[in-house]
Amino acid sequence: FSLCNCGGRTAVGNPPERKKKRAKRRAGGKMIYRKWSLLTMPVVVLGGLGAVILTHNFVFGANERFVEKIKRQGELLRQQDRAKMALEKQDREKMALEKWRDS
Repeated sequence: FSLCNCGGRTAVGNPPERKKKRAKRRAGGKMIYRKWSLLTMPVVVLGGLGAVILTHNFVFGANERFVEKIKRQGELLRQQDRAKMALEKQDREKMALEKWRDS
């Protein structure tokens, strides 16, 4: 039964050919897989696992060795800065003494 002849559509809104194709697909039970959809699950699982591991390391202190290394490097830099500042101070004092002697 057709209310109007609008491109082969019935009162329900689907052409009869589409209904037949849909019924045929359902009867076969074949799943449609796309390449990208097959890749999404491993990507999601591995990404989530990586995020959990990084969070665990950050929160529970597996990075203590890294923090200790940073502290040692900071202390070494401070010692180098102190030595450099001491040399600069000696140079300034020598220059001031020479200026005083010359005047």
